[in-house]
Amino acid sequence: MSAPCPALEACLRPGTQWLLVAPHPDDEVLAAGGLLQRAARHGGRIRIWQLSDGENNPWPQRWLERRVRIDAACRSRWGARRCEESRAGLARLGLPASVVERWHWPDLGFSEGLATAPERWIEPLTEALHALRPDVLVLPSIADRHPDHGTAHVLLRLALYRAGLQPLALEYVFHGSVPGKPDVRLDLDAEERAVKRAAILEHRSQTALSRGRMLACVNAPETFVCSKPPGDAPDVALLPWRVPRGGLSDCRLTLAWCDGVQRWSLRDAPLMRTSRGTMLTLPPAARSGGPVFARLDTARRGLWIFDRWGWASLA
Repeated sequence: MSAPCPALEACLRPGTQWLLVAPHPDDEVLAAGGLLQRAARHGGRIRIWQLSDGENNPWPQRWLERRVRIDAACRSRWGARRCEESRAGLARLGLPASVVERWHWPDLGFSEGLATAPERWIEPLTEALHALRPDVLVLPSIADRHPDHGTAHVLLRLALYRAGLQPLALEYVFHGSVPGKPDVRLDLDAEERAVKRAAILEHRSQTALSRGRMLACVNAPETFVCSKPPGDAPDVALLPWRVPRGGLSDCRLTLAWCDGVQRWSLRDAPLMRTSRGTMLTLPPAARSGGPVFARLDTARRGLWIFDRWGWASLA
């Protein structure tokens, strides 16, 4: 293990409760197939939460099924296929199907769900985390450009704060890159790489169009950033993006904190343009403590599903 993390090394022992959160079936093996092997080998108790079934994945489905139109029945069948592939992949890692809990959230629907009905998403996570009380949580990074991944990070951080838990939290990125230097770099040995490769190849629906990109994870080290505890939310926060002044009339800004969510169209948001950049005035309720996150996006989404701006932590 290069770039050793003493806290992680201390968790590689019998009885440690591990929780890996995967927005889609296959994220678990791509991001942490080696770490899961190592945790299991050291006697860890492993749970995996797959938040969606990965059913909204039209291009590989069109390619493999030779169809253009994909309706709800097609998506359901595709999601079931991806879940079965995940079970086979985890079996390659030596993990039984019983380690997986499926949440059946709508694929590509996390961000809208948080923005429009936050309690329906945050409260079940809070209760489940409080019941499991993981020692190690492996979760998507806020820097991941897939909207489900970034939003999953936000939901989990809000739920952790509500549950009063502070596990060792290791963030992974698959769509994009880890900002700065990772805190943990796990170099896999030859046997671990072979097992991870076999597990990835079980995801035939995904390797049909993305085989090279997925198999590139086999020889690359698994890297993680340790989550930092939130600070105090400011009255006015500097947004990290170059916020457009005009021309994107459908731009909107979403603010999420432990007890609420607020969304504005960009022209109605409480923004100030300064020499430092664009400043956002936070509502008083968002300054009461705990993490605060902002997301800049557009209401209209085309064929490109990945975030242009995404989420940022403001506290």
